[in-house]
Formats: sequence, structure tokens, C-alpha cells
Amino acid sequence: MKAFMIGEDKSLIDAAADALALHGGFMDGDIGYQGASGDIYIIRFIRGDNTGDGIAIGQNGIVVIGAGESVNLYTPEAGGGNTEKLILASDTQIEFYTNAQNGAANAKKVTMNNGLLSGHQKAITSGTAAPSGGSNGDIYIQY
Repeated sequence: MKAFMIGEDKSLIDAAADALALHGGFMDGDIGYQGASGDIYIIRFIRGDNTGDGIAIGQNGIVVIGAGESVNLYTPEAGGGNTEKLILASDTQIEFYTNAQNGAANAKKVTMNNGLLSGHQKAITSGTAAPSGGSNGDIYIQY
């Protein structure tokens, strides 16, 4: 089905050039929002080169990115959008990858689960025994 709109000269114009199809397509330009602080661009596309382009999300307020139901639990009620913070939430764990340009086999992965980063938390313990070791960065307090 074709869609048309009325042009300035009252003629019918094919709307395909000015509308994004429901099943996908490409667009040109940023995505704006008519918010309480005015008309602002919330999603901005950053032109790069033949190796990639970028994206910026957010504008003067909170940005919530969540997996599972967590995104609903950490999104503030109406009027709470002016908090200038980023919330990255997940129902289970959050995985971070670096050096991933050559695939998963060469990537370095850090997992955050239960508030701890995998392999990067140092233990702080105490006791009456004499300390031993110490080469791994853990801290032992003798009393």
C-alpha cells in the first residue's frame, strides 16, 4: 500500500521518501523529543568514516539501560528524568568485553555479578595469625 501526503502546492506526494517504513529502513538525522525542558535531540548519530559511525544517547537527564525487568524497576516516575546519572542494570550479571575486534576468542571479559567484578576484587580479612603470602594484592589485618 502506498502512502501519500499533501504537498505545499496541494499536490499529492509519495510519503515513502519522508517516512520510515514499519518493517525497517534507513533514516538520516537525529531523533528528537519534545520534553519538559524543550525540544531536544535524545539520540544523536555521529558520522565517522568507512570503519564505523557512532551514537550518543541522552540529553541533560537520566539514561537507563537495563536487561530483563530491571529497566522497569530503575526508571524514575514522570518528573524524575532530570537526574543527571547513568543507570546500567541487569536482572543477573553484566558482562564487559574489551579487545573484541577479532572475536570472542581474543576478547577480554570482566563479569559483574552480586556487586563484584570477576577476578578483580581483593579480599580484606583479619585475624590473630601471622600474615603470609601477600603477592596477590589481598589485605590481611593482624590483631
